Amino acid sequence: MSRASTGLRTITLALVAAMLPLGAGPVQAAGQKFTLPEAVPADVFLCVAGRTDKESQFVEEYWGEVFEAFHNSGILEDLMGMMTGALGSSQQAQVDEYRTMIHDLITGVDWSGLAAKEMVYAQRMAKVRQQGDNISMGPPDMLWLFRGESDSVAKNEQGLKAILKTLKDEVAKLAPDDPMDMETTKVEGADVTVLRIRDMQPPMSISLARKDDVIVLGFGDIANEALALMNKSGGKSLAATDRYRKAFEPLKPAESAMVFFDMQTMLEPLRGLAEKVVAMQQGGGEDHPVNAEMSEEVKELHQAAFAAYDAKDYKKALALTQKQYDLAPNNSLVMYNLACFHALTGNKTEALQWLQKSVDAGFYAPNQIRKDEDLASLRGEEAYKAAIAAAERQSQRSAVAGAFSVADRVLSAVGIVDYIASTTYSEGYSVFEDSRAVLVKNASERAIYPVFGKQKMMAKFDRYVPKETASFSLSTGPNLNSLYEFLRNTVKSYGPEGEAVLTQWEQMQQGLGFNVQRDVLDWVQGGSISLTLSEELGSANVWMMKVTDEAKAKEKIGQGIAAISSMVQQLAAQQPMLGMLRMQVSPETYEGLDGFSRITMAMSPAQPFVWGTADGFVIFGTSAEGVHAVLQTAKGEHPSVAKNERVMAEAVLPKGDFWSMSFTDQRRLGSQLADAVGGASMGLGMAAMAIPDPQGQQMVGKLVGILGKLGPVLRKINFYRSMASTSTFDGSEWRTLKVTNYQPPDERNAKATN
Repeated sequence: MSRASTGLRTITLALVAAMLPLGAGPVQAAGQKFTLPEAVPADVFLCVAGRTDKESQFVEEYWGEVFEAFHNSGILEDLMGMMTGALGSSQQAQVDEYRTMIHDLITGVDWSGLAAKEMVYAQRMAKVRQQGDNISMGPPDMLWLFRGESDSVAKNEQGLKAILKTLKDEVAKLAPDDPMDMETTKVEGADVTVLRIRDMQPPMSISLARKDDVIVLGFGDIANEALALMNKSGGKSLAATDRYRKAFEPLKPAESAMVFFDMQTMLEPLRGLAEKVVAMQQGGGEDHPVNAEMSEEVKELHQAAFAAYDAKDYKKALALTQKQYDLAPNNSLVMYNLACFHALTGNKTEALQWLQKSVDAGFYAPNQIRKDEDLASLRGEEAYKAAIAAAERQSQRSAVAGAFSVADRVLSAVGIVDYIASTTYSEGYSVFEDSRAVLVKNASERAIYPVFGKQKMMAKFDRYVPKETASFSLSTGPNLNSLYEFLRNTVKSYGPEGEAVLTQWEQMQQGLGFNVQRDVLDWVQGGSISLTLSEELGSANVWMMKVTDEAKAKEKIGQGIAAISSMVQQLAAQQPMLGMLRMQVSPETYEGLDGFSRITMAMSPAQPFVWGTADGFVIFGTSAEGVHAVLQTAKGEHPSVAKNERVMAEAVLPKGDFWSMSFTDQRRLGSQLADAVGGASMGLGMAAMAIPDPQGQQMVGKLVGILGKLGPVLRKINFYRSMASTSTFDGSEWRTLKVTNYQPPDERNAKATN
C-alpha cells in the first residue's frame, strides 16, 4: 500500500469518527448505587464512574443541540473537501470507499445506548519487568465497562467486534508480515475476543467480551480480571476495599459521576522502577563492569539463569550463574546474583561472602539489597548489615545515587497526596462536584509541606471585592520562599554536580545584579486576588498580590519597570516598529490613589495601567476607577460583592477561613468564543491578502469560510450562568465544592427570542 493511501485512511478515520452520533440514553434515578466499580480490580489507581441521572438530563440536551448544530453546519464536509480536493479520481474513489466502510462500522454500534445505564473507566500501572539487565515498564492497563439496554448489548458487542476485525485486516494490508492475531476464547463463561500484537515487548492486547448487559473492553489482562469479579469467582474489587469506601464517606452521594484517584498506587511501581534502574546502574560502570559489554555467551547464560529462577529451579540458576562468573569474574551484578541464589538454596555463609564481594566490586544499591526477598534469610546477620552499610557509603558518592535522590524528592513531593475522591450531583439547574484530596499521614514531615502547609488562609472573601464584580478569584497560594528552598535543596541533593549547578546560578545572578531571593521572594508573602469588574466600573481588571514589605515591593517593582522601559527604548532605536511598546511612567492623579503610578503604552495611550502598593498588597489595574473601588470596598466605603444578589445566589460561600474561592460569569461564554473565532477569521482573511500563491490564498479562504460556520455553532453554548468553587485546608486534606450553574430552559428560550 502506498504512503498516500495510508494517509487517506488516517484522514478518513479521523473525520468520519468525528461524525459519531451522540445522545443520551435512558436516565437513572437519583441516589441509585453505582455497581460497575464492583467489577474493577483493587489494584487500579484510577476509577471513573458515570451515568446520566434524571436531574442532570438537561445538560445532555443542551450539549446535544450544540453537537447537532455542528453536525448540520457542513464543517466536516468542508474539511474533507479541503483534504481531498487535490486528489485524483482514483484516490477520491478510495476515500469514498473508506468513508463508507467506517460509516458502516460507526453505525454498527448504538453509541447512545452503549452506556445507557452506567459506565466505568479504570487504569492501573503496568508491572516493572526485568530480564537480565533490561528493565522496562509497559503502557498502563485500561478497562472500560459499559452497561446498556439488554435489547442492544448483543448488537453493540458485534459492532465493536467488527471494528477490531477491520482494524486487524487493514493493518494486515499495510504490513506484509500481518503482525496481529485475533482469536476468541472462553473466560469465566464469556466469549472473549482478543486482538494481540505479536512479538511486542511488553505484550499488548485488546480484549472484548460481554457479560449479561455489560460490555467489557480492556487493554492488557485486566478484562479477564473484571469478568472474574463479575462472576464472583476470584480477586478483590476496588469497591470492596476499605480505602475506597472511606474515601467517599464524607462526600455527598454521587448521582451522575464519581472519581477515585489513588496517588500511592500509581507511584508505587514508579518507585520500584527507579530503584531497579539505580540498582542496575550502581552495579557497574567502566570500573564496575556490569555496564560493560557482555559476551554473547554470558548474556545467554544470564537469560537461562533467570528462566530457571522464574521456574523456581534455584540450583540450576546457581550453576548457570557460576558459569557466568567464570567468564565474567569482575561483574558485580553476577556476584550479587550468586549471593541471591546461594541464599535461596540455603548456603547462607556463601551468600554472605558473595554479597560482600558484589558490594566491593561496585554493586552500590543498598535499597535493592534491603528489599530483595531473595536475601530474606540473611537479614539478621551482621555480615548482611555490614554489606548494606558499605553499599550505603559508596552509593552516596555515586552520580546515579544523586539522580535517584532527586527523583526520590520529586516522587515524595507528588506522593504527599494519598488519594483524591469526588462525587457529582445535581440540585435544580446546578451541577455540584464535591471532592477531597487527602494527604499521607506523615505529610507534615515531608520537605514539600512548608510550601503550602503553613500558609495562613483567607478569612473574609468580600473584603476587596466590589459589588460590581463580574468574576473573581481569591487564593492563599504557596509560600514562594519555601518553594525556592525546596527546589534549591532538590538540586543540591544531586551531589557535587548539583552543588556546581547552584554555584553557577549564584554567579549568574551576581553578574546580572539580581538575586531572586533578595529582590523578589523576601517581600512576597503569597496569596493573590484577581478581579474582573462589570461594565459599571468599565470592565476593568485588577490583580493583587500579598506582600510582607510594601516599601521594598514598590522599590523593586519600580526598578524592574524602569529597566524594562529603558531596554524597550534601546531596542526601539534599532527597530522602529518596537516603538509601540514604549512606556511612559507618571504619577497617578486619580483622587484616593496617592502614591500610585500610571503606565501609558505607546500602542494604546487611551488605556493606561495603574499600579502601586496599599493595604499590604501590590496592585495592578487596567483603570484607576477600578482600583479605587477595590480600595474603597476594603475600607467599608463601597458596597462589597456580598450585596450582589446574583453572585451570592450562585457562588459557593465559605463558612470560615478558606484556601481559595472563585466565581466566574459564564453568561456570554458562547458569544465570547464566537467573537474570538471571528477575530481569528478576520486575521486569516487579512493574512491571505499577503500570500502570493493563489492556491495558498484559496486554502486560507476555505479556512475563513469554515471559521465563519463555526461561529453560530459556538453561540449555541448559551446555557451557562456561572462557575464557582471554594476550597478549605485543615492541614491534612483539601476539601473543595464546585458548582456549575446553568440557565433553565425557559430563561434560555426567552433570551433566544429577544
